[in-house]
Amino acid sequence: MSQPISVSVQMDAASFHDFAAFDLLRHRKAWHRPLAFTAILLVSAGFCLSQVGQKDGAALLTVVLAVVALGVPAVYFWTFFHSLSLQIKKMGLPRPFYRLLLDDDGLSVWMAGEQDKPTKTGSAVERRRKRRCLCMRTPKHLRLLGGCW
Repeated sequence: MSQPISVSVQMDAASFHDFAAFDLLRHRKAWHRPLAFTAILLVSAGFCLSQVGQKDGAALLTVVLAVVALGVPAVYFWTFFHSLSLQIKKMGLPRPFYRLLLDDDGLSVWMAGEQDKPTKTGSAVERRRKRRCLCMRTPKHLRLLGGCW
């Protein structure tokens, strides 16, 4: 039997920001819907632009569609990053986040303050490397392993 390895993970504001952006944009691919929305409305604005001079109000509709196509996704992403910065301030980072234990049974993850409830990951772990951060995906969660270096 080998000796278990235990690692405490502390998170700082920049690492949490990078991880949350990675989770939203890469892992959940949340940029697909705003892109599709923008593309559909810009194509509609293009059709309206082709009708300028032939139909009344085509120019106004073109401008409205273009502004909405660009404005709504911009507000969506601004809202996410603004709420993320407020959440980071509220969390009081840097602070401890996880404790990892690697032993003969596999990898166990404890959230800070929940020392009696480990999450056993066993072999169902996928590691991802995002820039300088190492992420672990269990069947239900995506977690950041260690600080960013």
